[in-house]
Amino acid sequence: MLLVLALGSLGDALPLFVLASEHAARSCAAGRPVPAVSFVAGAAVCRQIAVVAASAQLHPTRCPCNLARCLRIDAHPGLGDGVCDDARIASETDFVLAAAGAGGDAALVASGRPAVSAVAFNLFSLAGWAAAERLGVPAICVSPFDPSAVTPMPPGFLDSLADARPDLVAAISPASGALHPDALAESDVRFWMWRLLLDDMSAVRERIGLDPVAMAVGDGRVPLATHLLVLQSRAAMGDLEMPAHGHQTGLVAPVPLPHPADVLARDPDLAFLAGSGDGRDVVLVCLGSMEELASDLRSDETIAAMMRSLAFAAVLSDLVVLWISPCSSPAAARAFAALAMRDKAAAGTVRLVSRPVRLDAIMSALAPGGSDQGDEAEAQPSVAAVVHHGGAGTFQTCSLHGTPQLIMPQRFDQHSVCGRGTRRGVALEVGAGLGVAAWRDALDWAQSEPVAAACAVLSAEMRAEQAEGHGISSAAAHLAQLNATR
Repeated sequence: MLLVLALGSLGDALPLFVLASEHAARSCAAGRPVPAVSFVAGAAVCRQIAVVAASAQLHPTRCPCNLARCLRIDAHPGLGDGVCDDARIASETDFVLAAAGAGGDAALVASGRPAVSAVAFNLFSLAGWAAAERLGVPAICVSPFDPSAVTPMPPGFLDSLADARPDLVAAISPASGALHPDALAESDVRFWMWRLLLDDMSAVRERIGLDPVAMAVGDGRVPLATHLLVLQSRAAMGDLEMPAHGHQTGLVAPVPLPHPADVLARDPDLAFLAGSGDGRDVVLVCLGSMEELASDLRSDETIAAMMRSLAFAAVLSDLVVLWISPCSSPAAARAFAALAMRDKAAAGTVRLVSRPVRLDAIMSALAPGGSDQGDEAEAQPSVAAVVHHGGAGTFQTCSLHGTPQLIMPQRFDQHSVCGRGTRRGVALEVGAGLGVAAWRDALDWAQSEPVAAACAVLSAEMRAEQAEGHGISSAAAHLAQLNATR
């Protein structure tokens, strides 16, 4: 059984769930033993994924049991809620080790499920790397974002490593590649594997009975690299300078819905988009996990001012705002309530949905030809723009669908993602403190012909990538190869 560890936010976990679903579906279709995959995430994220998954299949391969038997989900009740403090990190580590059967919760280890044959983990589940070694199974790191941008290696790290581990640094050389095809290269360390050489990983290793010194050398042993999959589109994100054992697979996203308008029509919060509204175009607002993590966006005053200014700009531009709060932000809910009390006209321009929603379903349903309603499609709105935080997944999803983007980057790689979008002409950087006039200018920009042309070009490039087999097919092939080495 393949163990997939995907701690972090919904944006961190959903691409791995899509990939896990595809691997499980392929295994089930081939008649392999079930469950083929165990997917591990925090309880809050698992609840969010369940909401997204309920709308449609998330995998392209037809599965005889529709994932009922071949994919199991293990959720930790304490994960995915709140900030990453030391206590939470320790809890996550214990759960990862338990899920792998390498230590921790004895009840989970003794759950009677099939033995783990390989481990796939993301950058918030690094204990999975040690767990795989403890179990003697292969491992692979899977990341929706560029690790070198989000968690860059600290300056001077290699010098410090040379002082502490001269044997390891000496073994990392071009010549080692001739000894073993997976020999650790300096580029692997620089790009992401430096995090496996820190003291906290040594403590994890010691706790489960491993040598606390990772990647030990001597006696003719060559330190080996762990392969890395970066789930990013070359067209949207550029060609990353991948390490020796890294692979840029292309965007891994949920499968396009065959009848997206039907999904909207069945959703009481979104039915107004499915031809029952007044035909006004829509501005989607989705700030993702930044509602919880960015101090500005947790502020009642900031969110209230942003919602009010955007609402008035939308009135002037004859648009409607659909504010999606996947984290059920209290600040967004209070801002919406305050707006309704102060100005009913502006409040009537804003719809608040306090749960995860598939943005791709909305963009697909509201694209030209996305509705099956015949003559009623004349009143169907389109997506004028998406306001978001600059998460790599959201940026690529909007780019794939040819939707203009208004990005307010907060942290991590979001500034570089925003810069990528502005250079391609598909995004404009905005801030939460914009006034009504500035928001209206941004909305006018998003609806201009040059922006529509730039969005169409990038969308065509990404779809051409997918047609060539990049994306979920490429990433799933790597997982299948990993699991076959057991």
